[in-house]
Amino acid sequence: PEGFQALGAELRKSSVSISDQTTPPPHSELKDRFGPPPKFEQAKSYADSLGKELRSSRIDIANGQEKIARNWESSMRAEMGRHAKEKFLYQQPAGFQHLIAELRKSSVPLPGAH
Repeated sequence: PEGFQALGAELRKSSVSISDQTTPPPHSELKDRFGPPPKFEQAKSYADSLGKELRSSRIDIANGQEKIARNWESSMRAEMGRHAKEKFLYQQPAGFQHLIAELRKSSVPLPGAH
């Protein structure tokens, strides 16, 4: 047993200092395959010159009319409002007064006529 204790103490001794070791930074296979992108020159921007003529259009789309939006109306609004009076003005249908009077005399109960 004494020999094993001395051997264990001897094995615990190390000539390598852990703090002196320099380890390479960790890396993955993905980083090895796809490195940083190569350097490139930024392309010159043509935003100020492209479409300048189109933005300064001189086409008169108002056909000589006033160029304000207060009198504009969408075609859908005009179309939906074309027969608004006929749609929403309720009038009792004419010619059915005699039928209404006969139905009121009837002994047949109508739903909602309690």
